[in-house]
Amino acid sequence: MGDGNNEKVKFDLWYLLILFWRPKRWPMRLAQCAFGIALLWLTTAAPYTGAAAEEALSPALRSCIEQMISIFEYESKVQKYDIVEDLDDGRGYTAGRSGFSTKDGDLLQVVQVYDRMRPNNVLSGFIPVLKQKQGTASTEGLEGLPAAWKEAATDPLFRQAQDQLNDELYYSPAMRVAGALGLRSPLAKFSVYDAIVQHGFGEDSDSLGGIVQAATSSAHGTPDQVGEEKWLMAFLTTRKEVLLNARDPTTRAGWRASIGRVDEQLRLLKEGNLQLSPPLRLNPYGTEFTVKCANRSSAPTSAPKKR
Repeated sequence: MGDGNNEKVKFDLWYLLILFWRPKRWPMRLAQCAFGIALLWLTTAAPYTGAAAEEALSPALRSCIEQMISIFEYESKVQKYDIVEDLDDGRGYTAGRSGFSTKDGDLLQVVQVYDRMRPNNVLSGFIPVLKQKQGTASTEGLEGLPAAWKEAATDPLFRQAQDQLNDELYYSPAMRVAGALGLRSPLAKFSVYDAIVQHGFGEDSDSLGGIVQAATSSAHGTPDQVGEEKWLMAFLTTRKEVLLNARDPTTRAGWRASIGRVDEQLRLLKEGNLQLSPPLRLNPYGTEFTVKCANRSSAPTSAPKKR
């Protein structure tokens, strides 16, 4: 991607594009295209120590947020590195701490990273079939994957591989997007991070890029233009509508069942807790959890259903 100075110039140009984006002043189609391209570049750009890096969460705060997302995903504060199951949601097998899937190909990426760390492991033999199954819901030929995944999850290197991919695919892109939008509060950064974990990044209406564009249009401006709280309300309201009426029919039932994760974020916003001040109590699906700022556990445990 070039040297550090070139990367900073590129980032600053895209940052300014997003910061001063005015839907009413640009032809709508051109505005949406430019905005989507800018966000897409931010999620794939190589990290550097500029403005985006400054938006990263502190270790203590990130630990709290990781627990909160785990509660939303698996109703547990402990990361579920060993989970693997077919949720019948059109994504094949869903596995690991971030819900990596065989259809989306991020599950394959985890296995490939682990294979480089520990060659000829219990999952190495699945790589050719996983490549074939990308883009499909089929799990044919992967019948032995669940048992092998659970066995691999007892290896610290495998949990490290999952953490690495989570950072590359979800956390770092979320912080870049939050930085480009000018979001400052922990709640806002948490909301973007949680959204990319569930929705992934893209420009369609079901994805983070589409939700950001729709929220900015609904709020009539970026966070810097209309205020962070107003924009965040539009973002969470838009995301809730997506969960209730997903464009992809294969995700509708599962996403509607997960509406509590957004309701809890809306509650925190309405209570004015943008700093995520303790005590943090969450009850997205009928069981209350209290979240404390502590290092996240890496111990694999039995897995409930992913939301």
